[in-house]
Amino acid sequence: MTAGAGRTGILAAIACALCMGFGLAPMFIGTFPVFFPAVTNAYGWDASLFPQALLLAGVAGALASPIAGRMMDRFGTRKVLLPAMVAWAAALAALRFVDASRVRLYADAIAIGVAGASCGPVALAKIVSGWFDRGRGVALGLVLSAAPAASTALAIVVANSLVAGFGWQTAYLWLAASIIAVPLPFCFFFLREADAVPDVPADARAPTFGLAPSQALRTGSFWMLLLAVGLCCGTINGVVGHLIPWSGQLGIDHKLVTEALSIFSLAGPVGSLAAGWLADHARTPRVLSVFFLIPFAGAGLLFTQPSSAVPALILMGIGFSATSGLLPYLATRYFGVAHAAAIFGISLGLSTLMMGGGPVIIGFMVGMTGGHYLPLMFPVAAALAIGFALSLALPPYAVTPEKRGMA
Repeated sequence: MTAGAGRTGILAAIACALCMGFGLAPMFIGTFPVFFPAVTNAYGWDASLFPQALLLAGVAGALASPIAGRMMDRFGTRKVLLPAMVAWAAALAALRFVDASRVRLYADAIAIGVAGASCGPVALAKIVSGWFDRGRGVALGLVLSAAPAASTALAIVVANSLVAGFGWQTAYLWLAASIIAVPLPFCFFFLREADAVPDVPADARAPTFGLAPSQALRTGSFWMLLLAVGLCCGTINGVVGHLIPWSGQLGIDHKLVTEALSIFSLAGPVGSLAAGWLADHARTPRVLSVFFLIPFAGAGLLFTQPSSAVPALILMGIGFSATSGLLPYLATRYFGVAHAAAIFGISLGLSTLMMGGGPVIIGFMVGMTGGHYLPLMFPVAAALAIGFALSLALPPYAVTPEKRGMA
C-alpha cells in the first residue's frame, strides 16, 4: 500500500471489492452453469444457443470497455460507474423477460456486456492502482479476483436454491435486486479516486505516468499477455460452462459436480492472493507462469480421473482467478497507470470476448461431434498449453517500483 492512503483508500478498495462481488463475473458468468440447463430446457434450445449470450456480452464489453475507460480517464470514475451500476442491475433483471425469441436474448446480452464493463474491472483497477503501488499485486488480487471468486461461490449456491424454489426467471430478479441493495449505496458514499481527494498527500498516490493506449497496442508484450490470459481463462470458462452436461459423459455424479463448481470459485482467492503476492516480490513475469500451468494440470486430472472432479476444479479455479487477476497488474507494470483505464479497458474487453467465446466454441464443437464431449479433451489441453507457453515468453517489466527509486 502506498504510504498514507489510510482510511479513505481502504474504504475505496472495499467499495471496489463490493462492485466486483456483485458484478458481471459472479452474477452472470459465475451463475451461468446453474441457469444453463433450466433456460435451455425451457425453450428447447441446443447446447450452443444460450452460451451465445456470454459471447455477445463479451463482444459488447470489448467494444464498450475502451470507450468507458477513456471516459473515466477524462471525466472521473464515479460519473461513469454509478449510473452504469443501475443499468447493469436493470439488464440482469431483464433476463426475466427473455422468451424463446433469440432477439430478446441477444439484445439483453449486449446490454449486460455494456453495463457490466462500465462498472467493472476497468474502473476498479484504475482506482486500486491509484491508491496502491508496492502492494498493488495483492490489492488487485483481493479486489479483482478474490472478491468475485468468493462471491461466485456464494452466488452459485444462492442461485441454485432460487432456481429450484422459485424458477430461473425469479432468480434473476433477486440477483439484480441485490446489486441495488448492497454495492450501489456503499460506492456512492465511499468510492473515491486518489487524485480526486484534495487532502491526500502525494506519497499516498501511485505515480501517474505511462504509455498512451496507441503505444501499448503497438507492443508485443500487450498481445502476448492478452493471448496468454485469454486462452487460459476462455478455455477454463468453456469447460466450466459445459461441465454439468459434460459430467454425464464422464460419469460424474450431479451432486459432486455442483460441489465442484462451488469449490472452483472458493479456490479463487487462493490463486489471486498467491499470484498477487508473488507478483509484488518477483522481478520477472516468467515466475508467474506457474499459474498458467496449474489449470492445465487440473484439466488433465478432470479428464483422466473424473472421480477427482473436486481437486481438479480446485486447480482450475486457482488458475482462472490467478491469471485473470494478473492481467491488470501486469498491464500497469508494462504500460504504467497514466492511461490505465483505457488500456485495461481494451485488454479486458478482448479477454472477456475470449472468455465468452469459450463456452460457445465448445458448444459448436459438441454439435460437430454429434453431442459428444469426450473428443474435446485434446483441443482443451492444447489451448491451455499454448497459454502457458506464451506466459513463459513474456519480456521483462518496463515499469517497476525499483526503476522509479521507490523500493
